[in-house]
Amino acid sequence: MITIEYCGSGKAIADELAERFVQNLVEDWGDSGRDRGGIVSTENVIQAALTMVVRDGIEVQFKYKDKILTPNEYGALHDWPKGFCDTTHMSITERMTLAMKKRKAEKINDKH
Repeated sequence: MITIEYCGSGKAIADELAERFVQNLVEDWGDSGRDRGGIVSTENVIQAALTMVVRDGIEVQFKYKDKILTPNEYGALHDWPKGFCDTTHMSITERMTLAMKKRKAEKINDKH
């Protein structure tokens, strides 16, 4: 099985290389038959691995702090801990909330 650890001191992987990084782990694991892993600090590798779980059926687990997280066949994690690859989600949520408030304020101002 492939284990990808997510931590601040891990390797940063460029977006265009994230899937290739996971694919290399898959190929190394297949060649050796032994558990393989990598330590990353970027969420793009985690997202690529989750997509590959669904698309390619790879077996992967993630390590975050003291937790082991195993996605189901649909790439979903049942217990998504705070701080684990959630900055993009938090940023999008904040941006959408602010945009809706701004749009609402603009509509009110247009009526006056």
